[in-house]
Amino acid sequence: MLLCFQCEDDDRNVGTYYVKNQTDQTLHLLQNGSGYSIYTPGGIVAPGDSIQFGSVSVRKKRQPRFEMWIQDEVARQGEEVSLKISSEEGLLLKEWRYLDRDQSGKQFFNESFWRHYDVFINDGARATITDVWVFTILPEDINQPNY
Repeated sequence: MLLCFQCEDDDRNVGTYYVKNQTDQTLHLLQNGSGYSIYTPGGIVAPGDSIQFGSVSVRKKRQPRFEMWIQDEVARQGEEVSLKISSEEGLLLKEWRYLDRDQSGKQFFNESFWRHYDVFINDGARATITDVWVFTILPEDINQPNY
């Protein structure tokens, strides 16, 4: 008996998540109290800069979805996933909790507060779709009390 299998191409579609700092101060991003960003040491983002905060990768025939990254985080850490934003001095400026994603006001874990871009990359050897989501932290986000 001869069995033949066709292997799928290793090409992947990628979803990347960026956080942009539109404030006038350097911010430290922490998830559940520990430095989260593996792309920038300690999750530090200077005024006007962005950092890659996370990513997902799916087979070429699938499209990344916003909630894939959040589902991975919830699966690893439970419903208590949160993003804490602190000043350089360690003062807590804002905390967004996953459990509050459907509450009123701007919410980090709610897709409607992120900008989404589809980027098609064809380098001649392969074609890839990259979905990019960007969350912008504004001065009013960190100057409001947590509820």
